[in-house]
Amino acid sequence: MKKYLKFLWLILIIIAIIFCFKNLKMIKFYYLSFLNSNQQITFSIFNKTITNDAFFSIPIGERILKEGITKIDNLTWHENLKFTNDRWLFDIFIYKIYDLFSINGIVYFISIMTIVIGITLFLILKSRGINNILAIIFTLTAVYLSRNMFHARAQIISFWLFMLEFIFIEKLLETNKKVYKIFLVIIPILIANIHASVFLISIVIYLPYVVEAVLVFLKTKLENKKNKFKTILYSILDKFEIEKRENTKSLFILFIITLFSGLITPIGLAPYISLIKAMDGVSTTFIGELQASTIYNNKMFYIIFVISFIIAILPKIKVKIVDMFFILGFAIMTIKAYRSVYFFYLIGMVSVARILMQLINTYKIDINQKIAQICISISFAIVAITLYSESFFLYQSQGVVDESIYPVKASNYILENIDIANMRIYNDFNWGSYLEFMGIKAFIDSRSGMFCSEFNSGVTILEDWLKISNEEIDYNEAFDKYKITHVLVRNVENLNEKIGKDNLWQKIYNDKNFTLYEKTV
Repeated sequence: MKKYLKFLWLILIIIAIIFCFKNLKMIKFYYLSFLNSNQQITFSIFNKTITNDAFFSIPIGERILKEGITKIDNLTWHENLKFTNDRWLFDIFIYKIYDLFSINGIVYFISIMTIVIGITLFLILKSRGINNILAIIFTLTAVYLSRNMFHARAQIISFWLFMLEFIFIEKLLETNKKVYKIFLVIIPILIANIHASVFLISIVIYLPYVVEAVLVFLKTKLENKKNKFKTILYSILDKFEIEKRENTKSLFILFIITLFSGLITPIGLAPYISLIKAMDGVSTTFIGELQASTIYNNKMFYIIFVISFIIAILPKIKVKIVDMFFILGFAIMTIKAYRSVYFFYLIGMVSVARILMQLINTYKIDINQKIAQICISISFAIVAITLYSESFFLYQSQGVVDESIYPVKASNYILENIDIANMRIYNDFNWGSYLEFMGIKAFIDSRSGMFCSEFNSGVTILEDWLKISNEEIDYNEAFDKYKITHVLVRNVENLNEKIGKDNLWQKIYNDKNFTLYEKTV
């Protein structure tokens, strides 16, 4: 009987094949859409379409190169609106890509960074003792689950830098080489200037190693003493593997340097306060990535976290306390704000892989057995190819600029027929940046913090836009408050239907997706 058990691995292949056939219909649909759309093919696996942040990054980057960093916004028609650019260096970078290679250059930049992040994660996993099969599986899984992160936004560089910071800390503790010290000084400075709102994470990544060093110190000091604190501490630590590292002095020095790295920037204290202000603002009520994670909107995170936690508490399993800190820390951050899940996938996944390796080694699970290895490889390959093919043809079927989301034709009409210098247009939060990219000053864009009282005292632009969108206030009263002369809305919005019946507004343009109204009196 025992010799037949090894064929249970074949069940994985059967399940994978069923999964593949279940998704073939969707892949075929996206494939046919791609053929019919006559779009340019790229090697972009995810998110070929440019998203809203990139559109305002381009004119901001151009302005910085011409005028330097300014504290007053010039992309909207609001007067004296303060704007602290927490990603000024990234904006310059995106503008230069656009200037040299046009909008398609940004698409290729996203593609290249997707590949770079995947290769980096694979190399990190390999360097941490994860075998080839698991390293490939964890890499492809983490990259796929992080697919919504791969946009022309500062996070596509900052998350990669966080991954490097993580592995360089571990390498420093192992070797104390000077090259790692240099990189660990440079990385947080880059993050503070490329993506200041997540700078605090560069400090957070140090904490598991700092706490581990403190626990080693306490354990050493209490070794020859008898008290309740020692008993409690030892009972907790007995479950975990705590490493006494030789290079903790360098770790603490670099940790202190990192604490103050956020000051090496032209934007003041923004690296220390941007994230805190944003999390306390009204934008958390409607921006998905700032909202709390639930089982409904983040199933895979909860599945991976629960499985990892169960493995970690199994008898005989003794996980690294650093790994437990990373998993629990990033899990808490993810539960509080959805966007933190990418820290869990791209950094915490290394800890998840090490915990799984502990299970394999402790319970002598022979996944290198020839039949098991073949079955795991084939089944995962089928699932991965299916998921990646679906994503590939989905994004290839879309244009670089999605005209169903962004007012491409409407913007051209405005530039050709309206005096934009005297126009005060009302627009949606999600595509105001495209108007700005076209040189049209907008009412609002996705730089949410700038339109809140947290960053501009007394300003309620974001709150008013939300109330108009949710029909909580009379739109004409709000338009009078801001002296709106034109309203650009998507055809599917309820606001479009209401304004269309309002004698105060005249329809002067419409296309398949957008309608433009002008005030009649």
